[in-house]
Amino acid sequence: MYTKASKNAWFRPENMVWRLDRSDVYALVGFLNTVNDRNQYGVDVIDPTKVTQSRIFTVDNLSILGIPVEPMPFRDAMRAVAELYDSGTGVYVNPNRYILARRETLILGYEIEETLKRFKVGYDDRADEIYIKGASLFGAGVPQNTFILGI
Repeated sequence: MYTKASKNAWFRPENMVWRLDRSDVYALVGFLNTVNDRNQYGVDVIDPTKVTQSRIFTVDNLSILGIPVEPMPFRDAMRAVAELYDSGTGVYVNPNRYILARRETLILGYEIEETLKRFKVGYDDRADEIYIKGASLFGAGVPQNTFILGI
């Protein structure tokens, strides 16, 4: 996947990000913390100055081939799509999805979850109105062929 992406003109490692489902990132971190020789896996700690315990890898500091890993709620989103999740059996279709993409092409959504806590939602009985007060950056991007999807 990395090799395929690196052959494209849009590929710049310093602008790239891996996005994996949270559970996959936790499993990967758990595995890497039990392996003695990690050289064959191309993984590293993003900020080695923060390493103070025997557990070297965490969800917050994992990088693969020098590119940071960001956990995403892919499986949570898949539950809403019948073609990707069978609610009767609890079985996902290809649950281990991951993306290698340029960070700036992944702007669909909001900036960070913390900003959503600043929203105030209320209801006025007399006017029979719901009001929302807050501010955040919401955006949508135009899909471009600047990513690689792994299934």
